[in-house]
Amino acid sequence: MDSDLLQTTLVVVLDPADGRVLLGRKRKGFGAGRITSYGGKVDPGEDAAACVRREFAEESGLLLPPEAFRKVGEITFTIDYNGEETFFCHVFLAAVPLPGEPRETDEMTPHWCRPEALPLAEMWADNPYWLPLALRGQPFRAEFLYHPDNRTLRSYHLRLLDGFEAD
Repeated sequence: MDSDLLQTTLVVVLDPADGRVLLGRKRKGFGAGRITSYGGKVDPGEDAAACVRREFAEESGLLLPPEAFRKVGEITFTIDYNGEETFFCHVFLAAVPLPGEPRETDEMTPHWCRPEALPLAEMWADNPYWLPLALRGQPFRAEFLYHPDNRTLRSYHLRLLDGFEAD
């Protein structure tokens, strides 16, 4: 992990009762209109696990216990945002029953789907590569470099791992 990069998080939420995946349509900011996983920027003094829990609560209205989140991936993204920017993303899986229905917030509109019917045409171009791995709980490390259009990938590299040490 490169600690000099902007640190971010994503969480893939899988309902074990019916196998559906909870994603959200981004309502504002970078990536508005796209369907994506819940997550956001790590605040100063915050670790990735605390960030993903906070961001999921803010964006879904649901609070999950810390043990609900298991780190499954690390992604380095290079994308054109205010000039080219590279950031580091910690990816988590939460495969637990939710304590209620997620609500629409200023950031996200909940979007449930089946793992075999992910809305890939409405998602970032990197999702087909890492999202199925995360849903299976397969640890991975990846790098995605986008073209300036922020829609197509210039290159990517993905490596499967045995696991992650606790952060």
